[in-house]
Amino acid sequence: MGTHRKNTITTEAKKNKWQFWIDRGGTFTDVIGVSPEDVIHVKKILTAPKNESFIVILEHIGGVIGSTGAKASFDENIDEIKLGTTLGTNALLEKKGARTVLVVTKGYRDLLSIGHQNRESLFSLNIGKESAFWESVVEVGGRINSSGKILDKLDENDLVDVLKKSKINFSDSVAVALINSHINPAHENLIAKELRGLGINNFAISHQSSPMIGYVDRANTAVVDAYLKPLLEEYVGGIKKEIGKVDFLIMQSHGGLAEAENFEGRNSILSGPAGGVIGAVKTAKNRGFNKIICFDMGGTSTDVAHYNGNYEYRSQSKIESITINSNSMDIHTVAAGGGSIVDFDGIRYKVGPESGGSFPGPACYGNGGSLTVTDCNVLIGIIRPEYFPTLFGENKNSPIDRNLVVSRFEKIKDEAKNKLKEDLTIYQIAEGFLELAIKKMANAIKKISIDKGHDIKNYVLNCYGGAAAQHCCSVADSLSIKEIFISNSASVLSALGVGLSDRQIITEKSINKIFCDSAIKESLVLAEQIIKEKKLNFKRQIPVTSEIFFKLKFDGTSDAFPILLNDMKTMKEQFFEAFKKSYGFLEQDKNLFVESILVKTIEASKINFNTLSFNSSEDVNIKKTVLKKRIFEDGQWKDIPFYQLEELSNQKSIIGPAVIISPNNTVLIKTGWACDCYDNYDLLLRKLDPPQKNNFLIKPQKVKIAMEVAIFGNQIVSVAEQMGSALKKTATSINIKERLDYSCAIFDSEGSLLASAPHIPVHLGSMSDCVKALIKKKLGSLKPGQTYVTNDPFEGGTHLPDITCISPVFASGNSRAPVFFVASRGHHADIGGITPGSMPAESLNIQQEGILFKLMMAVEDNVFKEKEITRILLDSKYPARNIAHNIADLKAQIAANQTGINELQNKLIQLGETSITDLSKSLLNQGEEFVKKIIPDLNSGTFKAYLDEGQKIFVDIRVNKNQKEITFDFKNTSGQLETNFNAPKSITKACIIYVLRSLIRDKEIPLNDGCLIPVKLKIPKNSLLDPSYPAAVVAGNVEISQKIVDVILAALGVQAFSQGTMNNLSFGNSRFQYYETISGGSGAGKNYDGASARQTHMTNSRITDPEVMEYHFPVLLEEFSIRQNSGGKGLSNGGDGVCRKIKFFESVSLSILSSSRVFQPIGLDGGSSGLAGRNFHIDKAGGHNELPGCTQIEIKPGESILIHTPGGGGFGEPSFD
Repeated sequence: MGTHRKNTITTEAKKNKWQFWIDRGGTFTDVIGVSPEDVIHVKKILTAPKNESFIVILEHIGGVIGSTGAKASFDENIDEIKLGTTLGTNALLEKKGARTVLVVTKGYRDLLSIGHQNRESLFSLNIGKESAFWESVVEVGGRINSSGKILDKLDENDLVDVLKKSKINFSDSVAVALINSHINPAHENLIAKELRGLGINNFAISHQSSPMIGYVDRANTAVVDAYLKPLLEEYVGGIKKEIGKVDFLIMQSHGGLAEAENFEGRNSILSGPAGGVIGAVKTAKNRGFNKIICFDMGGTSTDVAHYNGNYEYRSQSKIESITINSNSMDIHTVAAGGGSIVDFDGIRYKVGPESGGSFPGPACYGNGGSLTVTDCNVLIGIIRPEYFPTLFGENKNSPIDRNLVVSRFEKIKDEAKNKLKEDLTIYQIAEGFLELAIKKMANAIKKISIDKGHDIKNYVLNCYGGAAAQHCCSVADSLSIKEIFISNSASVLSALGVGLSDRQIITEKSINKIFCDSAIKESLVLAEQIIKEKKLNFKRQIPVTSEIFFKLKFDGTSDAFPILLNDMKTMKEQFFEAFKKSYGFLEQDKNLFVESILVKTIEASKINFNTLSFNSSEDVNIKKTVLKKRIFEDGQWKDIPFYQLEELSNQKSIIGPAVIISPNNTVLIKTGWACDCYDNYDLLLRKLDPPQKNNFLIKPQKVKIAMEVAIFGNQIVSVAEQMGSALKKTATSINIKERLDYSCAIFDSEGSLLASAPHIPVHLGSMSDCVKALIKKKLGSLKPGQTYVTNDPFEGGTHLPDITCISPVFASGNSRAPVFFVASRGHHADIGGITPGSMPAESLNIQQEGILFKLMMAVEDNVFKEKEITRILLDSKYPARNIAHNIADLKAQIAANQTGINELQNKLIQLGETSITDLSKSLLNQGEEFVKKIIPDLNSGTFKAYLDEGQKIFVDIRVNKNQKEITFDFKNTSGQLETNFNAPKSITKACIIYVLRSLIRDKEIPLNDGCLIPVKLKIPKNSLLDPSYPAAVVAGNVEISQKIVDVILAALGVQAFSQGTMNNLSFGNSRFQYYETISGGSGAGKNYDGASARQTHMTNSRITDPEVMEYHFPVLLEEFSIRQNSGGKGLSNGGDGVCRKIKFFESVSLSILSSSRVFQPIGLDGGSSGLAGRNFHIDKAGGHNELPGCTQIEIKPGESILIHTPGGGGFGEPSFD
């Protein structure tokens, strides 16, 4: 048995009482007991079901206290119990919360069913329903506008009547969320009063759950609070009953402890991981480190966080596809852990995102599980059966099974050899899988550090969790980190962090005002009120302190930085420094804006943590002799020493390669690293000089081509994602930052799309034509420091508002030609033309649609040609209406491109031009192979669809299963139109790539131009699918693209028609411009219903949140609901469209560009068609005047517009059984 050591934990607590710190995880629960004599007791126990979990923990606590001779009375022996728990998270994931009713403002019954309207998975034809944590919805009257003015008072008698009729008192819990209640909570407070009068006490009010702008996310937050409240109260009540008067505290997502009775659902999401970050920071700082990367690698996933003197927070968290407002530690999670499944799918090697979980677990557990990252470490000799307990197999009494792992890897080797003609050993395959996992984890760390402007070369990597120590050297090498710290408490660091945390409350309130003296004064008054109120939640006689942060941003941007209260000049300087660090530039001409204030109220921990020396109380199989064992490292077998941790107290330094074994950890010290052991068994790993290169991609082993391609592909996708993140944060347009109408991608030296972040499909499939046009015209004159701009629909563009910025990427300053191109495309709010928003319904030529940027240089020698761009935007018959926004968004796109250039040069340029070319071609070949793989399952077919004006789109799809080729022939499609329903050729290409990618089931396959290699495309010249200049094209991108996809899927017999339109609505005047696309119903498939109120196919833009829309524009969104029964019936039903009604308070020019108003979305195989859409103009008297699908009208104050979007078609003859 292990022994307990005396520790130097100094407390101000009563010296005769214990403390217990607990981290309740999904698989294991870690318990740390601190005795009255400051002795640390550590225990890992299996997590029991919810109704038994704390009983088991309390039994353990009672046993620990009793073993010391003390009476097992909790009141007499325990001072505090502190808990970090996944209970709330698990309840959400497992749908085990309360039956909840949602109360909303009239017109918003489907607020959370619609959400932000975008689909979670871009290429999933079976969209499915998003998670719902409520059972029913009640609408109430009353209306408050964006300034807090009551437009329509909520009548108390009507309210009581509505609540009683809804039978709300039969629910378990109630969530109340009214529009603009964050500004004026009067109506929500009235509902709370009436709920209490009805005897309902389990409810959550949205302005209390989250006093922030954003109706959808605030309502989701209130629902989560209400959904979890009865569960948490029952859990806490049961524990309090058992422990009596012992103080009971629970860890919150933001890293502070709360009195158990004040613990709320929204703050439970990251309860456990937050404890880990606290523990990682405390232990590393105790060793003198102040710049820390927290690296927690568990079985299912890896959590990472950044620390440089301050904990970092984010104001939103996402779980089960919904976003909630809750200040939490900025912890980034990636699906790569010890249990991540590794596989070869016949084309490529892959790691995750699926996990083997705790059961069946890795293959080596002997429970029938898949091969995992853990099995890779077993195979190459790092994890060894002789150092693990015999707890595995059917009877839970066997060692881990390495022979089983070998046989499973042999099957992968044989299949890969047969498919790829590459002769890899099983050990090379395992090492390659590990490298793929390493890159995923390193990319996660980059997102919370390097992407935010931090140079982490001088940071320490603090590793904890069951698998981190096996991979830490490789992760550190990928990031050029030179020091790694592994605490003696690494296996229970989350429990330790829970114990060392402060009691803390974080409150955030919306301000939304220009940063000035009056805004500061107003904010401080509000902050003092918050502090006074929150101090009442602290029960002890310990001083309570507070910190006030102003969340500042540039006006019109989305990213706010928390700046600690100081004088105005200092706060501005600190903001400028933080912004420039993140983005590399400043917006000198923009006002500073106070988004919100954040108030931290803190009761500091009474524990003074100096050093801790943990020792396990579990049985340990200790071999007192250092043994040499074989491991496979860097492509070869090596005999290396294996040490027991407890033998190292007198060992000065260990030079890698070596392995250190402890009861709960296996530490791999790779070649090029050394390890020092402190007296208390903390470990410090140091990179030796000179550093050895450890880049898998540049190893000259030809047998690893397929594995190299997998790593290369993951890195390319990561770069595109970082570009997209940079663009969203720095753009001005609501279209980009709110609606996410933008895309970023990487192209090879010939202009073929290599990979992209999943943004807007119609962008991604057509951007390569823009890049190829640039190569054709400018190849000889391309140089570093250049960016070109274009929106030319006849050279790869889509429509004029979509502006593309393209930058060449060179391997070095001496390179003759680029090795990559990076491009970003964003939808600008206005680019001129005959209507505000540049989406005219009645344009007849390209000039009427706005400014045409034929390919031109926008940046030369890294200098933006602002004057030239401005002149083009002005010098037109129909000039742009808000040039400042155009310039700002172009700068954001250029900055995004520079992010891509920097990342590609840092990550991949060292490979050399020849290797990059070979890897790029191999990546395209993978795309080709994935399409060839699905061709045998496809059937030839024809289909046609009619536009509302009678023209048709026809496709003849011929599938050659022997040659594995597919031909798309649009031979009988109507000719070029005089209207704007012409689609440039690149759009049809984009549609085909989208369909083929959607038919590939694997979610992680990058979208690239390789998908088109087995494709033959035939489009008649001068047809509506290949128009000639100066044809009007604005509807081709947004409307015809949807019809093309519908026709192709129907011809293949895969899916009925979706809504077949994007329902484009734009309005504005000289002061503002606005554009949105509105969701509808998706088509049903053979075995699935269509989704309601979702963006379909070639768009996935979000809808502007109702409160954000009303705040920025003079409108009132009176209704946004699902159009019930508008989907076609069938064996599988089509999804329903939506109803969207907007009232205007200023005169505007309004344009509607929509389809499927005459011809309904077609059902398939006997399924009925969905309802056609309808558009209405509503005058001041309430009269409804129906409008055509495409129209331009002038709207006066007090008038409204109402859009009914189409439903999707049904699939199969309906069954009436």
